[in-house]
Amino acid sequence: MRRTSSIALAAALIVGCGGDGYDVVLRVLEPDSASVALIEASVLVGCSELDAMPSMPDPPVAVQLVEIRPGDPGPSFTPIATGTYGFAARAFTSDCSLVAWTCHDVHVEAGGEGRIDLVLDQYDPGSPVCKLGTVCIDARCYETDAGTGS
Repeated sequence: MRRTSSIALAAALIVGCGGDGYDVVLRVLEPDSASVALIEASVLVGCSELDAMPSMPDPPVAVQLVEIRPGDPGPSFTPIATGTYGFAARAFTSDCSLVAWTCHDVHVEAGGEGRIDLVLDQYDPGSPVCKLGTVCIDARCYETDAGTGS
């Protein structure tokens, strides 16, 4: 049995009366959990658009996107309407290497509450995911400044 390390974010996801919303709990399996510098969590229209998600340098087009760093309190997603959404997450090391990811379609209800558990699957791309012309700084890819030299 593999041990897990969890980063949890409490999220009031749904518009409506009553209920405390949904808690989204992200789990990264060891040994990857020790090297994670950033988790990018997304609420998407659905997971079907993500055939190439792990290797994409840019985050997917998201209804919402939050970034979580180990040790930080989990941020909240803003409320969303009743429906089925893709809950996705990607875990990166400080050199922008993707080490784990997941996406699951989940139906949520207005005024509902519950827990959405996502276990990120190991992923070994072999190199950082930053695209050409960008630089990795603290687990994020940034455009390089061409500058004019003056």
